[in-house]
Amino acid sequence: MADRLSIGTQYEKMIEEIDSVDMLNLKTNGGRADIFIIAMALGVNKGIRTQSKAKHGFILETSAKNKDSFMSFIYSVAVDELRKNGQENQIVDNNVVYNIAEEYANTGFEIIKEMIPDFSKYDEEDFEFELIEMMDEIIQQ
Repeated sequence: MADRLSIGTQYEKMIEEIDSVDMLNLKTNGGRADIFIIAMALGVNKGIRTQSKAKHGFILETSAKNKDSFMSFIYSVAVDELRKNGQENQIVDNNVVYNIAEEYANTGFEIIKEMIPDFSKYDEEDFEFELIEMMDEIIQQ
């Protein structure tokens, strides 16, 4: 049974860069759980799941469960995904649920990489405006 949420090992360096610039004050105020949820939301918005070739443990399950609404987001995405194939009964399998969340987060990390290709030139305000534009597009649909 899974005891942590993971990300693809190819994103480890990017996580260090996100921490080094304290992107959106996530390191200071929210930590890894918030980074994971933002990445997962970006992946869900794109509708693509990216499998990991190798995984790196990212958030302990106990930490995730102590974060307000974190597990609600994870399970709501997973049940929606499982319903697409009539596999709702797998919602009780943490390995399946966490894998769905991890794959969407991997896609989200790819999106972040596209948005911020060089963290040495990271501009918080520009990044925030890009995220707001994405939300505006969703709302206008």
